[in-house]
Amino acid sequence: MEKTETKKVHVCPECGSHKLIRDYSRAEVTCDECGLVIS
Repeated sequence: MEKTETKKVHVCPECGSHKLIRDYSRAEVTCDECGLVIS
C-alpha cells in the first residue's frame, strides 16, 4: 500500500508548533505540543 498525503501541514494552527506526528495507521496528523488532531 502506498502512503500519500493530500494536504501537507507543517505548523499547528492552534499553537504554532512544528512538532507534528503523522499516524498513517489512523490517517491522522496530531500536534505533539497541544494534542490537536489536524487531519
